[in-house]
Amino acid sequence: MRREDLQDIIPGLDTDRYLYALQLLEILWRSIWWSSTADWGRYRREIWTMFANWTRSSARRSRDISGFLANFSRYAQLQAIGTNAEEREVIARLLALPYDEQRQIIRQFRNEGSTIHGIFRVYRDARKTEIEAIRSEESYEEA
Repeated sequence: MRREDLQDIIPGLDTDRYLYALQLLEILWRSIWWSSTADWGRYRREIWTMFANWTRSSARRSRDISGFLANFSRYAQLQAIGTNAEEREVIARLLALPYDEQRQIIRQFRNEGSTIHGIFRVYRDARKTEIEAIRSEESYEEA
């Protein structure tokens, strides 16, 4: 997730304020589908609520990003966090942040969880629409 993408999708958003939390949320969302031992597909109707509850509960029980990731991994039954090297690099950067900045991200999940999840869903839906449009263009060109 890039700052520019967020600005294009949600103009006027204070991207600096939410960028780290949204990047972490995106990585966790992908990890649920690619690195979990559970079959979350059968919970498609409730998965967003479950995801929000896991992040909120993980934030309440944690003081830093490391603890947050450990708690979230238990809730979501994750074997790994991050689906590729780029995502794992983002996680490493977040873990290397000063303690106060890590605490700020955790506080955001505690106090502004609904806002962060709402922004993430808007971002994800916009990206999904973008990807579908590109795919339909490609299939149209092939025909």
